[in-house]
Amino acid sequence: MRIKKNIIVCASVCVIWPQLALAALVKQETNTKAWYGNGQTTPFYRALNGSESLTPDEVKRIEKMSPAKDYDRPYVRYDVALGRKSVSGILNLSDNSYSQAQAQVNQPSVRNNQRNSLFAVGYDWNPFRFDVEYVWTKKFTYSANPVFKSPAPAMSLNAVISNKVLLMNFYLDYRSFADHIYPYAMFSAGGVYNTVQTTLTNPQAGRGLTPTTHNFSLAFGGGGGIRLGVTRSLFFDLHFRYVKAGHVNFRPEPSMYLRGNHSFYWYGLGLIYLL
Repeated sequence: MRIKKNIIVCASVCVIWPQLALAALVKQETNTKAWYGNGQTTPFYRALNGSESLTPDEVKRIEKMSPAKDYDRPYVRYDVALGRKSVSGILNLSDNSYSQAQAQVNQPSVRNNQRNSLFAVGYDWNPFRFDVEYVWTKKFTYSANPVFKSPAPAMSLNAVISNKVLLMNFYLDYRSFADHIYPYAMFSAGGVYNTVQTTLTNPQAGRGLTPTTHNFSLAFGGGGGIRLGVTRSLFFDLHFRYVKAGHVNFRPEPSMYLRGNHSFYWYGLGLIYLL
């Protein structure tokens, strides 16, 4: 009888004690996981599972740990542009009181290869962008000797033309093309302020006039290009642009008036940096 009782006690100890020890271990492990989750991963767990909203502080912490977006940010841009500027279709629009009011212009156009610099600040809304751009252009020269076709008297005209160009550019990016490679189309509108310093020489009258005239013209144009991402903040910019820049006036004399259509195009290479 005593032997049976000892067997029962031993069996009870062997069966119950491991279960109690296992239960205690499970409880300790559960408490450890709960503490770790509450202190370290609970905001992320809630964000992933949507069980409850994150606090503003938690949102800021997660945003700081996330990679920066390459949109919804202001940016600055600088490009070097190689292209051609032209004044074409130059007409004689002189007053009727001018003796050569009906004469035809001998040199109706001029073209000049240019290297320009472009500076812009803007904002990227994805897929739209907008920036304000200043275009620095070189001076160029229009020369006509003689100014008018025969039988008009022989006169020579030399004009130095300079421009100040301010444009507003609107872009549409195609972001589905490839990662960090964004083709785009663009439209430009703005204004051009022209300064023309002319020198008119009339050998018959023995005189030389050097007046300076100014005029403002509206400008518009378009183009396209591609942005190549180096980082999420830095892009290479390759583009082609054409701008119709109004007209240029030549007034070497009060009653003498020539006017030409002004335009330029270029290929640009530069950098865009998102702030």
